[in-house]
Amino acid sequence: MKFPRWVPVVALLSSVSLLGGCGLAGSSSSNSGSAGLAITTAALPEATVSLGYSGTLQASGGTTPYTWSVTGGSLPTGLTMTTTGEISGTPTQMGSYSFQAQVTDAANQSTSTNFSMQVTGPPPSLSGITPTSGSTSGGTAVTISGKNLQSGATVTFGGVAGTSVDVASSSQMTAVTPAHAAGSVDVTVTNPSGESATLAAAFGYGNAPPSVSAISPNSGPTTGGTAVNITGANFILGAVVLFGTAQASSVAVTSPTQIQAVSPAGSGTIDVIVKNPDGQTGTLSGGFTYSTAAPGAPTISSLSPNSGPDGSQTLIDGSNFASGATISFGGTAASSVQFVNTNQLAATVPSIPTGAVDVTVNDPGGASTTLASGFTVTTPQSLLSGCTVDANNNPSCPIPSGWTLAAAQGFESGSVPSSQTVNGASIASGFAHTGSYAEDGTYAGDGNDVYWMLNPGQVNSREVYVSWWEFDQSQGRMNDEMFLMRPFILDSSGALLQEDIIDWFPGPNRSTSNTGFNALGGQMVMEPQSNTTGLTTVYYGTVGNIPWGTWTQWEVHFKANDPGQTNGELEVYENGNLFMQQTGMNFNGSVDMTGQGIEIGGVYTKLTWMSGSSCGSFLGDGLDNGPRVTDFSKPCPCANQCPANGYVPIFQRYFDDIIVLKK
Repeated sequence: MKFPRWVPVVALLSSVSLLGGCGLAGSSSSNSGSAGLAITTAALPEATVSLGYSGTLQASGGTTPYTWSVTGGSLPTGLTMTTTGEISGTPTQMGSYSFQAQVTDAANQSTSTNFSMQVTGPPPSLSGITPTSGSTSGGTAVTISGKNLQSGATVTFGGVAGTSVDVASSSQMTAVTPAHAAGSVDVTVTNPSGESATLAAAFGYGNAPPSVSAISPNSGPTTGGTAVNITGANFILGAVVLFGTAQASSVAVTSPTQIQAVSPAGSGTIDVIVKNPDGQTGTLSGGFTYSTAAPGAPTISSLSPNSGPDGSQTLIDGSNFASGATISFGGTAASSVQFVNTNQLAATVPSIPTGAVDVTVNDPGGASTTLASGFTVTTPQSLLSGCTVDANNNPSCPIPSGWTLAAAQGFESGSVPSSQTVNGASIASGFAHTGSYAEDGTYAGDGNDVYWMLNPGQVNSREVYVSWWEFDQSQGRMNDEMFLMRPFILDSSGALLQEDIIDWFPGPNRSTSNTGFNALGGQMVMEPQSNTTGLTTVYYGTVGNIPWGTWTQWEVHFKANDPGQTNGELEVYENGNLFMQQTGMNFNGSVDMTGQGIEIGGVYTKLTWMSGSSCGSFLGDGLDNGPRVTDFSKPCPCANQCPANGYVPIFQRYFDDIIVLKK
């Protein structure tokens, strides 16, 4: 596998535009040469500590080429300026900086301008507060935990400033609560640089004691495991639930009046107690009864929903269900089973072929029941089939429920914002999927890297859904390997930490009959790679054809696994049809992909055929262990598998109507 030739880290992190024509108070200019020579950049955007900064100062007039230099003051620590006017680096210290930049043209005429730059710190984040409640008169000493807490930070409780604030470290601070009316309030920390973070409803003033009015269901087996809903009042986040003296598991305070929990093992009729973090309790006497009577054989009445793709969750209604029951779909065990109550089970449909299947519930005691053709497994459906982007970068179709729009780009403005990057290509008119503009890239050599990218940090989620339209010229496709999409993330220093490459290459079973240069028979693969473990397991997709010489819509659902878990998911759709699917995967190891960047397009590589007499057999294992065609001026190594002129072709690739959703 040929991995990308990386652009500089700072370009990945922040392609910051240095805009001309923006007034900046306090700047001044001098001109010792021609009045025609002028610095057109008038203002510099803020920089952030530990985040890459990149841009170029601009000038006009005079005689090119220009030579730039810093003639007074200083750039922020960690930034440098080259003689071509490029300012780049990673700021290491907050503060206000002033410097004078001078440009000299080829006729030795010069002019200079004073610039000011502000470097801010990374925003804070909060993870908890202890204790979580106190008196309405104030005076409670609390400890607040988080990240990027700065000396001099302030804290408010429901908008009222706390006192005796002390920042002990970047991850912990203390304060004393002010007086406030009873109720739960937000806790907000603001750094001196102006960035803030909030814990919603994190502190309770003078909370009333909880009360419990009902529990449903109010009975369950002595083995425990009954999922219950508890109704009452004045429940606080962090409350615990007791069944007699035994603590319930999976407690979730969903509102001040509702708690969900799972019963522990027990016997008899017992009290149900809710205990808030402030120590106050509420009790429902005799609220739950443990049943020792053996239930009858289970029965299934219905499933809701009764159809969907594998991985769907469905509720099974019936009777005489017991904790510990198992469920199978078409003879394959469900991915997970949850005992809700004696009349309902929840299950996740396993990975099985499409079609109607029998659903069977097996009781721990050996009894079972089957609902014939109780569930129909369907093909996963794409979310944005046919969707495009209008001239204002709004999707032409509704955003599906549960998703939010992270970015949309139709290139109609002729440029992209600083949160996006176009590499190795131009935004050109004359050939577009919709509107007048598209990204146009030329692939003319081994390892070309032509792509559109949503820069790292723009997607605050590990799960994305990406749709785009792509046109690949109908020319020689011999031995091409191309990236379709690449989710990736960088470490704190800006270096590549993890990438999950979705690409296409000719499969090992490709025959010489597929030499029409209009379609490519092969395999789509997911190739994860990290900077510590190298190439990991390669996940192969469906063998099929990619159409060339026509606009094709690709949709990719990428759900990174939780760090260290095996719950990653990947689906690839071609023109609305499922093309590749992987579930239950460990794509990114222990790496958290929350701040991922999204690249569409990417590296194009000319692989080659085996040398000697093996030209009919492709070395298609996806690894970089064979010779490559790097010089497009020389003939192909296997004449019977080359275009008519005998040379490896150059071709164009276009991208348009890009939509990125997140969960």
